[in-house]
Amino acid sequence: MAKKYDVVMKELVERDPAAWLALLDIETDGPIGIVNTDLSTITSEADKILLVESSEPHLVHMEFQSTRDIELAERLLRYNVNIGYAHKRYVQSYAILLHKRADFKELTGILDQKIKGKRVITFEYEVIRAWTLPVEPLLTGDIWVMPLAPPANAPENRVSEIVRRVDSRLSSETEPSTARIIMEMTLVLAGLRLGKETIQHFRESLKSMTTLKESSYYQIVHGEGLEEGLEKGLKEGLEKGLEKGLEKGLEKGLKEGLEKGLEEGLEKGLKEGLEKGKIAGARTILFRLGEVRFGKPNKTIRAAIEAIDELDRLEKMTERILSANSWRELIDQSKSDRN
Repeated sequence: MAKKYDVVMKELVERDPAAWLALLDIETDGPIGIVNTDLSTITSEADKILLVESSEPHLVHMEFQSTRDIELAERLLRYNVNIGYAHKRYVQSYAILLHKRADFKELTGILDQKIKGKRVITFEYEVIRAWTLPVEPLLTGDIWVMPLAPPANAPENRVSEIVRRVDSRLSSETEPSTARIIMEMTLVLAGLRLGKETIQHFRESLKSMTTLKESSYYQIVHGEGLEEGLEKGLKEGLEKGLEKGLEKGLEKGLKEGLEKGLEEGLEKGLKEGLEKGKIAGARTILFRLGEVRFGKPNKTIRAAIEAIDELDRLEKMTERILSANSWRELIDQSKSDRN
């Protein structure tokens, strides 16, 4: 559960690092870089690290938390030391709490470690509580911070209104493919406060989720891909059906047998053709969306996906594109489903 919120927050920061630094009131006067967060010296991964190339170059570490972790401050300290040592930069550490259940009184922003009353370490970090952030600046600011508006400071009965305001702005200000991505992320974070049924209702009714069907991007991915797949599948299915039908009819040697054989063969061929068409269409959609997210697949990746002929598996892979980090991870997750 908590993992999906981490994935969304990491993606949002990567899309527009400057907007998130501004949200944290961090002034920058130089370029901003994204640092690889795989720290081999520790057992976990830090959520997001940004390199701020300013007059005082330093690193900003953001750790997103949606559930309670009583060792969060100690974990921030460990990350701070390891990150700083690895990159030879001072580090500003931020604990960004997405829900009240992640909060507890010991999260004061200061970690004091003492031995027999003598202080040995004093570590300071910032705590950002999403539910205390004002909603309006999030709704009117950069589009890549808007998804944080639903968990922000507003009564629960206003969350639906906030989601619709995000939808309205995305529909009028951004291209459909970008609007869809941001809206999906907004709905994931809205799930911190709204039930699954309400979220599903939004997916079916929001403009930014439906106007995508009118875009050339949608037509290419969903229209042409499906049409191309169905055409190919029907052709193969009909050919196979006619072949089977003729064979069965000729075996009987009678007109009745031929007619019946053709009928059964065509019916089976159409059924198989439609199924193949859906599979081919789903595969085309997966390739098109995956290229937007990960870039063009290499020959090995393409061959592995083309070997998949299970519709349900291809559809699940398409749903995971937003949360996966690479083609290989997407395929590996799919393999684990089968196991």
